[in-house]
Amino acid sequence: MEAEKREVFAVQAFLDQKTEDRIMRTCDGVLGIEGVDCSYPLGMFPHFTIGSWWGMPSDFEEAKPIFTEKLADLDALDVSVTAEEREKLETERSAYLLVPEMTEQLQQFHAGIHERLGYPYEPYRKIDLPDSWWPHLTLFGIPKDKRSLIENELASLREITKVRIARLGLVSFYPKIVTMTEVRLK
Repeated sequence: MEAEKREVFAVQAFLDQKTEDRIMRTCDGVLGIEGVDCSYPLGMFPHFTIGSWWGMPSDFEEAKPIFTEKLADLDALDVSVTAEEREKLETERSAYLLVPEMTEQLQQFHAGIHERLGYPYEPYRKIDLPDSWWPHLTLFGIPKDKRSLIENELASLREITKVRIARLGLVSFYPKIVTMTEVRLK
């Protein structure tokens, strides 16, 4: 019998359907450009990562009912965002993100989810932990020399200034990206 392998799973904050659809359509507009990378065609949805952990497949099964039980009564949250370009000089690429305004309410929302879940698993990334959280919504990456091809998409992304966190998903990444369970926020 094959031994279980440690894998990563995460809690992701998903957006309201209208905004999610708009982001997906905008990103679809860049997918035909050579060198673009985007995780949406692989089963990912636009999201802010709330937390990520190493675990065994059996841990995922243990985490699911805790997720559903502990997060079922949370309220949706409106968040102001800004579209940003981050240059990666060493790779000659640019990444495009939506970055939320870091308010006290957003920090409490994030820390409260960690507190409610109380998962005992080893954290995967420090940037997902309450005292060092770096919330961002990755849209796509593109070679810097192709930037002129995405002006319309960038203009559309800059128009998005508010999003609603409408649901939370427990997501597994191996062997493929799967939202294992989801909670709709009130």
